[in-house]
Amino acid sequence: MRHRVSSPSVIQENVEGEVIIIHLPSGCYFSLDGIAADVWDGIVQGIDDARILEAISEAWEGEPQRMAEDVRQFIDELTAEELIVAAGGANEAAPTGSGERAPGEKRVFSPPILHKYRDMQELC
Repeated sequence: MRHRVSSPSVIQENVEGEVIIIHLPSGCYFSLDGIAADVWDGIVQGIDDARILEAISEAWEGEPQRMAEDVRQFIDELTAEELIVAAGGANEAAPTGSGERAPGEKRVFSPPILHKYRDMQELC
């Protein structure tokens, strides 16, 4: 399966490895970094979920089953927040990733986290 950003309801910007996302209809904004930013970058690039997980497994060190479950749960959370929607087709390219690291260097996996903020809702 492949997902895409739920445009035009969602705008996003990557600032030095941190992804800032605004869901315009709700006024909520979100922050992603680390593994969460890597997954988001893959979605933005149109990479299918299986290839995103493969790239995560290559870049992060951890138990494969746990990584797969955590990444799928994170994608489900992005979908539930209406930040992404299912898209047809598949793109086999590898995600480029947002983190800076030396080639071949793996970081220790921790579950991706979607940080949600509601304080912009009151500005509308």
